Amino acid sequence: MSRRKPAKTQIREGDPRRRGSRKLQQALDSQPKAASGLPKCPPHLKGRARATWMFLREQLELMDLDCAPDCLIVEGA
Repeated sequence: MSRRKPAKTQIREGDPRRRGSRKLQQALDSQPKAASGLPKCPPHLKGRARATWMFLREQLELMDLDCAPDCLIVEGA
């Protein structure tokens, strides 16, 4: 038995299971979404760490992947 594909994948593949685009969109809309946008750089980061934060923040914003829960990972990098 194969695992169910996420609604986003099913929409991208053209609804191979014939569920209906409306039902797939409702399933996609009902999924939880993370808050977008990273907060400002933490004040304790200085020098190279601050430059890295700004670089990663800019790159994630360009790719539309900047989510608030990821700020701890970016801070650790």
